[in-house]
Amino acid sequence: MGTRLLAILAASCFAVPAIVGAQEPAAPAAPASPATPPASAATPPASEPEGGFKWFGNVGIGGIYTDWNSLNKWKLFEYRDMSNGVLSNIELHGRGGRDYVDFFAENIGRTDAFFDLRGGRYNAFKYSLYGNWLDHALSFGPYGGRSPYFGVGTNVLTTTFPALNSFVPPWNSFDFENKRRVLGGSFELSNIYVSPWYARADVNQIRQQGVYPGSAANGTSPGNGFTDLPAPIDYVTNTWAVEGGYSTRQAQVGINFLSSKFTNDNTLLFWTNPFFGGNNYDISTLAPSSDLWKISINGALRQLPGNSTLAGRVTYSQLTNSVGILGAMLNTGPVYTPTNPSAPTFEGKVETTSVTASFTSNPVRPFDYRLYFNYYDRANSSSTITFLSPTLGCPTRSDCTTLPFSYTRQNYGAEAGYRFNPQNRLSGTIDYQHFDQDRRDYPNASQWTYGLQWRNSSIDTLGILAGISYLQRRPEFALANAGANANDPLFLERYVARYDLSNLDQTRLRLVLDWGPMPFLDFGLEAYFKYNDFQPNPNLAPLLGRTKDQRQEYYGSVSYGDPQSLRVTFFGDIEWIWYDSQHRTINNVTGDPPVCTAASPNCYNPNTPPNSGAFNWNARNNDKNWALGTGLDWQALTRLLVKGSAIWYRTQGWADIASQNNFGNPMPIYSYDTTSRVSVNLKGIYSYDRHWQFTVGTAFEQYRYSDIAYNGYQYTIPAGTPPNFFGTSYLSGAYAFPNYRANIWYAMANYKFF
Repeated sequence: MGTRLLAILAASCFAVPAIVGAQEPAAPAAPASPATPPASAATPPASEPEGGFKWFGNVGIGGIYTDWNSLNKWKLFEYRDMSNGVLSNIELHGRGGRDYVDFFAENIGRTDAFFDLRGGRYNAFKYSLYGNWLDHALSFGPYGGRSPYFGVGTNVLTTTFPALNSFVPPWNSFDFENKRRVLGGSFELSNIYVSPWYARADVNQIRQQGVYPGSAANGTSPGNGFTDLPAPIDYVTNTWAVEGGYSTRQAQVGINFLSSKFTNDNTLLFWTNPFFGGNNYDISTLAPSSDLWKISINGALRQLPGNSTLAGRVTYSQLTNSVGILGAMLNTGPVYTPTNPSAPTFEGKVETTSVTASFTSNPVRPFDYRLYFNYYDRANSSSTITFLSPTLGCPTRSDCTTLPFSYTRQNYGAEAGYRFNPQNRLSGTIDYQHFDQDRRDYPNASQWTYGLQWRNSSIDTLGILAGISYLQRRPEFALANAGANANDPLFLERYVARYDLSNLDQTRLRLVLDWGPMPFLDFGLEAYFKYNDFQPNPNLAPLLGRTKDQRQEYYGSVSYGDPQSLRVTFFGDIEWIWYDSQHRTINNVTGDPPVCTAASPNCYNPNTPPNSGAFNWNARNNDKNWALGTGLDWQALTRLLVKGSAIWYRTQGWADIASQNNFGNPMPIYSYDTTSRVSVNLKGIYSYDRHWQFTVGTAFEQYRYSDIAYNGYQYTIPAGTPPNFFGTSYLSGAYAFPNYRANIWYAMANYKFF
């Protein structure tokens, strides 16, 4: 009686829906999933089999103890809860002739908790409910998050700025964390045995609270220093969707409507700016609230002639918001200067339309092909705001006007494959994309991609995957005549090639080998190469911006042993990435807008002879990554399984910099984003009997970080002479002192029931 009541209670939980893309689990002696009914399908069982509803699963309880050594534990805790305390997991399954229930939960009561409930009635309805907790840590006090401000966590930050330059100043301590909580659910009605129609509803809420590191210039220029601003996070996103459709083996069509609302109660941040002084607050804008709705129609026709399928999808969405414009802001003194906007409110509106279509066919056994089309249009019809304020750099309204950005992308492609035999397939791809966008430099661009891939497993012990692709992108360049002459700052735009849409030739190669020469011995090898060659704007060399980049990656592994007794795996990975770029430094200018002085005539032309006030320089950024590891699975005793792993990885970054005639005395940067991490794990799993299982484990982790921007971290960067410390910068400790060493011990007891 008790299990029957529990089953009914669990089944009733469909009233709280969830967005979990889980498949309905199969049940013994139950009909197949409604999406693929058997040819002789009958109505589902009307009553449960003998024995009624059955429950099985396991429950685990344990604990974790972490002994860590770090000035700031944020890197150890960045996306996980490593605090001392209780560990738990629950896995519960219920099966009957008509109903089923699945429930999983772990780390309940901790900051990385998760639970997932799914269930339903076969060929009638299904439901789900889930929750997912995640904290993103960026710094912890006292040797991490610190600020001279009072009111951290609110949208009003106020203080007086003392002249400090100490390792850990006596400021207010706080934790940089973004606490993310997700709750959601779904409910679906479908019974293909009775009707091909179905209906589904989804809902979820994402709530984020905490503090994130913002920053702003002191005064009106970074030359006055800057100040870190612990900005508040108090976001809520509520989303719901409904879908209805028709589905059979031959055809499917569905219509979905989605509505999502993002709210932020703190859209303005008021803070004391050390440059201005006085009692008035400087103001920074934060994320505005917004509304999104989207309608989607998707469908498919299957079992067409030639063993073909035609599928397509059309969507339309609208994103809107309404944001008040700042009517005044601090400028050269402790008083507000009017901005004189053309309208008091910015009305944002972005409409997005997408269309996708795909036709796949296998007309004869060895040959198959796919044709596809994708269209994406983003139309920004937001209001245009202009400002009139000479003291803020807007002498006329045409000088300071918002520019809405819109773009359209069209994509056509074809893929074809030929099987010489079931284990040997050659395929090719041709892809074309065209972009149109509201950009001053590249208003449109075309891109072709050609690819070839070969898969071969005809040798019993060897599998091969090899591929090559070539991409060519050619944009229209609209600034070839920018600037009146080489003394005009706009003239430099002729040579700037922004790599996201500039001329590009790209080559990619990939090779994957899997070799098992004898039982229990396996080798794996992967190699990847990508080379990007960016071209200057037509007839306007040299290129200013990224000129080349390359990536190479090689991975190898070997495994030996019987999984039922002892198996050992070793792997290694190495990756190189480099980026070449060319730039120009111009110092000898005067006026507003700045024009070249007599000492550097034609300074905005990178082809002019260099001098100390106008010269070109180039850089090569290098990144190198290594990883080595080993894993062990050992059935030490009939009831004792031992698992272990050790992983070491290292990243190293550096930059080589050179300039014309060595102007500016460029110096190489030997350390940026250089890290090393060692982790060792060992655990034993003892199966006492068919119900009880015990796990005991230990782990060691060590992390080291070196970057020229963070080494010797200081909370203040002093400038100026007392008492006018207007150039001093004030930091918050975000991402500071990430190094840590940790020893972790944990134990779990699991009880399985049938």
